[in-house]
Amino acid sequence: SRPAVSLPRRLDELGIHDTLLVALYGTVLASAAASLIGLCYSRLTARFGHVMLRRVAAAAWTAALLLFAVAGHWAPLLAVPVLTGVGSGVTMPTLTVLVDRAAPAGQRGTATSLPATALFGGQFAPRCCPAR
Repeated sequence: SRPAVSLPRRLDELGIHDTLLVALYGTVLASAAASLIGLCYSRLTARFGHVMLRRVAAAAWTAALLLFAVAGHWAPLLAVPVLTGVGSGVTMPTLTVLVDRAAPAGQRGTATSLPATALFGGQFAPRCCPAR
């Protein structure tokens, strides 16, 4: 059998087959965490700075991947989308601000759209062109 590489497959392995529950796991928890970070982002940036926030994002994503790999029950997997949401909620605005500061004024719109383009392109590419 192939290893599970997505949360729905992992939950299926652990006996969670209800599509509504799977959607709540993956979408609602990650979106809520990212939204909460977004609401607090200016205060977090003022208090900790961009370098620390990037470290927090990397730590959150690492913890999510490790937990995803080792969890043997559905309950600890509740933290996986929350941790990935925290990582994304910190990373997207941080990258946008840092790219905006580094790009020349006439190229800021294009430059700030590239991280999101890469993110969504990376999510689409495996579905478009699966490995054989």
